[in-house]
This record gives sequence, structure tokens and C-alpha cells, in this order.
Amino acid sequence: MWKVIGPSVGLRFSLFYWALFLQIGITLPFWPIVLASRGLDPTAIGLVGAAAPAARMVVGPLLGFAFDRYRLGRGCLFAVAALSALGHIGFGLVQGFWPVLLLTLLVAPLYPSIPPIVDAHAIRMGESRGLDFGRMRLWGSMGFIVANLVCGWLIVGAGGHMILALVVGATFLGGLAAPLLPPLNKEPLPTGAERPSVGPAPPAPGTRPDWRMAGALLRKRSFLTVFLIAGSIQATHALLYGFGTLGWRAQGFSEESIGLLWAVGVAAEVVFLSQTKTLLRRFGADGLLLLGGVTCVLRWSVMVFEPPLELLFVLQLLHAFTFAATYIGGVHLVQQSVPRNLIATGQALFAALSAGLLFASATAASGALFGAYGSGAFVAPAAVAAAGAVAAFLLLRRRSNGAASTPVSPTTPAPAEP
Repeated sequence: MWKVIGPSVGLRFSLFYWALFLQIGITLPFWPIVLASRGLDPTAIGLVGAAAPAARMVVGPLLGFAFDRYRLGRGCLFAVAALSALGHIGFGLVQGFWPVLLLTLLVAPLYPSIPPIVDAHAIRMGESRGLDFGRMRLWGSMGFIVANLVCGWLIVGAGGHMILALVVGATFLGGLAAPLLPPLNKEPLPTGAERPSVGPAPPAPGTRPDWRMAGALLRKRSFLTVFLIAGSIQATHALLYGFGTLGWRAQGFSEESIGLLWAVGVAAEVVFLSQTKTLLRRFGADGLLLLGGVTCVLRWSVMVFEPPLELLFVLQLLHAFTFAATYIGGVHLVQQSVPRNLIATGQALFAALSAGLLFASATAASGALFGAYGSGAFVAPAAVAAAGAVAAFLLLRRRSNGAASTPVSPTTPAPAEP
């Protein structure tokens, strides 16, 4: 079943990313509408929205570690997506805060645990073959745009009750696309020379990771630094992700306009990802974190004033920097800081901690802040982004004053870090 051939590794990852992110293109902007239809108010939506990444703190790293230790592959990705799709059907059968919360804890962490694992292997295979990770990953953003626009159009014509059915179908489709991927754990682990972006001296190829090795990542200074900086900057998006659609509806914008707003942001992200290799060489991964933090301060500060639709489109273009620059900088710095036989664990742990500890806290706070202050709540993420930008600047300066601030790219070695 899983022996699907394709003309290139890059194309196969690109096609899978496209299918995988269809579901995310529906849930990210429109899932709050489903929760509201289940009888939840803004505060309850914020708490439920925080529960998903909090549960992912457990599920994501466990799944990533299982991939590294047991060298799992595409069949496991299919199984995870299928379980997620079946679980989402249950949201049409429950009503009220506690049933929705319980189902969210069981179902919501599954599907979002897949992208970090795929990212780890896409970066690894891309480096060994001279491929640009950003150009593979941008097709996920393209899938997001397609799903976003189609869902917005269907909501206008058929109503919000279509959202859940679309989520279930897109989740199944993401699982069915797993055979498009090349085998994830069939190749021997690369040596340090073949995989130059890993800074610390890794274990010998073939070493099976254990819990002690995985737990050591939580004591690794370089890993924790990236997590705190990139995670805090990414967490400032929680208010927009959780309540942007509801706020824009309250301003009187149509569902089609809202769908276009989300699509414009992701389109800008696509353009950024298409230039990933050049941008990494020019700014370095830590420089991209600084760029993301500074742009977040600008974006959220203007959002406080409920800008008109025309200005909102301009602000959505900044998503290329607030999200994409931070994301690319973060995943490349993580890939540097973990041993090569723990790449899935490292990326999954980074994503889970960022989404669980930081993003979940921000989402929970966003519900209360949005309910009390409306658009004025964007003052809080602007302040957090400012702190993240300062930390990113200090990181960049420390590296510049140390050995060097070396841009991370598939062809540029990264210095070892403690």
C-alpha cells in the first residue's frame, strides 16, 4: 500500500504538505465558529482552544520519540490522521463546555503532531540532496489557501454547519496522502559530514535514542533558548488565530472578505518560503527571529485600532515576517541543536512546548482579554513580541560577538553550541 513512487523527494514532500495543510486551512480560521455553535462563549472558546496545544505537549513529543526510536514511517502518519478524522466526527454529537473540552483533549493533539515530524525529515533529506526546505514547505501554505478560500465560499452558500464536515474530510485526505512521502526512516542515519547543520557532536550513526537522551534536550541551553524566543513570538498570534474571525465578523466584514484576509496572509508566507535559502544566508536563523519579533510589534499595535478592511490586507501581508520568518528561524536552529538521531523528537518537542506551554497560555488569556477589551486586547501580544524581539537581538549579538553568527543553510556548517 505504501510503495508509491514519485519523480523526486522534493515533489513528494511538496504534495504531502499540500494535502496535510488543507485541514489546517479550515480549522485555524473557522474552528471558533464550530465551537460557538456548540454553545461556547468567547472565554470558553479560549479555554478549549488552549486545551488542544496543552494536550499536544504530551502527545507530540511521544509521537516524535516513537518515530526516532522505533523508526516508524508513513503508515503511522496515516493511522494518526485517521484517528483524528474519526474523533472530529464526535464534535457534531456533543454540546456544552465540558463535553467539548474532553473531546478536544482526546482528539485535537493528534493531527497537529504530524507536521513537526515531517519537517524534521524534510530538512534532513533536503540537506542530503541539496533541496530547499522552504520551497517544499510552501506547498503546505498553498494547500492552506485553497482550503481557506473554498471553505469561506461554502460557508457563504451553505452556512457554518458545513465546517465540521469539511474538517473531517480534509483530515482523512491528509492521512491518505501519507504514501506520497518517501520512506522516512529507511535510510541509514547520515554522518556529520553529510549533515553539516547539526552543531553538537552526535552519537554514532544507528544509535537508538532512549528516554535519557530525549530528556537531555530539556536541559540543553541552545534548545531552550530557541524555544523561549521563537515560541513567545509565535504565541503572540494566538489572539488573531482564536478571535480574528469573530472580531472581523463583528466589524461587519463578510465571510468571503475574511477568507481573503486569511488567504492574503498565507500568500505572503508562500512568497517568503520560496526565498528561504537566500534569506537564511543573508540574515541567519537568529536574524529571522529578530525580524519576526519586530514585525509582530508593528502588526499587533495597529490591530488595536480596528483598522479598516484595506489596511487589514496590508497587515496580513506582514504574516510573511511575523509567522514565516519566526518559523523558519526556529526550526533551523532546533535542527542545529539536537543530535541527528533525535530530529523528530526535537522538532516535536519544540513544536509541542511552543504550542502547549506558550501558545496555550496565550490562547487562554486571549479569550478573557478579547471578551473584556475587544481589539484593545492586541496590546498584550504587542508587548510580548517586543520582549521576544529584544531577546532575539541579544541572541544575535551574542553569536556575532562569539565565534560568528553563521547563517544556517543546507550548505553552510553551523558552529557547535553547548
